[in-house]
Amino acid sequence: MEQNYVALLNGKIITVDEKDTIAEAVLLVGDRIAAVGTNEEIKEMLPKHCETIDLGGKAVIPGIVDSHVHTELTVNSLMNAVNAQTPPYTSVEQILNVIKERVDKTPKGQWVIARGSNALPEKLLEARLPTREELDRIAPENPVIFNMEVHVNVMNTLAIEKTGWKQESWLPNGATLGRDPQTGELTGVYTEGWEKLPLTPWGYDKLLEALRFGTLEHFVSKGVTSVHELPYSMDGIRAWQQLKREGNLPLRVRLYLQHPDLINIDKVLSIGLESGFGDEWLSLGGIKLFVDGVGLHANLHPMFDAKYTQEEFNELVYKVHSSGLHLWTHVAVEQALEMGLEAYEYALKRHPKKDHRLRLEHAAEQLNQHSNWEEKLERMKRLGIVPIMTPHFTHCLPNFVSPTLRNYINEGFILPGNSDSTGSQPEGCNPWYGIWVAVTQENYYGKKRYPDQGITPLQAIRMFTLWGAWGGFEEKIKGSIEPGKLADIVVLGEDPLTCDHGALKNMPVELVMIGGKVKTTSSTFSGLTV
Repeated sequence: MEQNYVALLNGKIITVDEKDTIAEAVLLVGDRIAAVGTNEEIKEMLPKHCETIDLGGKAVIPGIVDSHVHTELTVNSLMNAVNAQTPPYTSVEQILNVIKERVDKTPKGQWVIARGSNALPEKLLEARLPTREELDRIAPENPVIFNMEVHVNVMNTLAIEKTGWKQESWLPNGATLGRDPQTGELTGVYTEGWEKLPLTPWGYDKLLEALRFGTLEHFVSKGVTSVHELPYSMDGIRAWQQLKREGNLPLRVRLYLQHPDLINIDKVLSIGLESGFGDEWLSLGGIKLFVDGVGLHANLHPMFDAKYTQEEFNELVYKVHSSGLHLWTHVAVEQALEMGLEAYEYALKRHPKKDHRLRLEHAAEQLNQHSNWEEKLERMKRLGIVPIMTPHFTHCLPNFVSPTLRNYINEGFILPGNSDSTGSQPEGCNPWYGIWVAVTQENYYGKKRYPDQGITPLQAIRMFTLWGAWGGFEEKIKGSIEPGKLADIVVLGEDPLTCDHGALKNMPVELVMIGGKVKTTSSTFSGLTV
């Protein structure tokens, strides 16, 4: 079968290889990168029939790998839920008004789901969430869930009746409900249990459409070519497979299945699948576990919402680790981090493995505020644990104690770039938002808690490309522009290495190629036929 040759010439090729090589041109043959070098070197390799792209000096980077993302929940929400995020809405009244607009168009009895932003009580004029009574007033005949973020929800009375969540003993493991301290009445606020709520009630066809077109709009057009995906539903897994069968996958997908929210781990392990099952478009990555949730009670005070005892979690971690599946563990608060470390050390003693890349999701975000944090850091280094942080949380969470990013890199840790997007923060889909925060360390109020912890633009790009791929054992096939790797290429409208750091946040993406094929393009490259 004859393969297509595509040469990208006259550019600034930011290869992200070991030497941080900057080249002029790159040759793609079929779905692979064949050569990288000067214009003359690449031109000498070209056959008579070859597509050439004159980059006109534009910068090129490897395809971005989002190494922790809820793509299904994000795009399904952004395309079908009420988008009531802050900004643009800055008060409870404005949020209620936009929800009511949807209620007025929705048949009686049908669910209305609204998405809000992280940390709303800190951002809204009233410094609080909408109440159950307020949702009742605007939706007396429709069940409504206002999802502030995945872990925190407000429900009206009809929604509470439909879910049956009226007593603490009726809630999923780790979930809490809010009560008025004077009357004991339900406030409508719930933490955790999100996996049991109907946050995406729009059906399979809407989901399929969201994955196909919403992923292109919100991720691929920003330069994302691969995701390490946390599916929200079994329908989501089916939809990804259908899109692959039809040749319509918008990007490369590596699935990490959440236990016990989505799957039963014993049933999965009994099948015998290991990480990497599948192909370069759709594959199984591994399993994600949760020690805790959001670290917050529904009455909005801190708590350790553990889902297991230490002994239970030790055995669960060992079971997954020894199965051949890559393991991630969610740890939100200090006690959870300690439990995760203890369980990982227990599993590694029973089943030693050199390059395990056991991940602790969120561990790096506030570790410097924990007791004995230097000791925990050394323990992670000794065990080979990968502490994960999401750079843009520094910005979207107003009073978030930003991670000491540069220190981790100086200590030798590899930090896979990610958005952890669920739809609460639409700008979070854009990796350049995360890159901008990693470089500037700017928070929601325009301040910098640790201004000396910003990293260089090239380091930030490495986080979201090569290190993102590394976070899912994919660095040998993607994450840098080198011969033999997949032809996942992103052409930018500005040079990220020399532009003003403030411009990184809105970096224009001119062209995205996955496997040597154009996925999205601006008018600059609209005539391409590859």
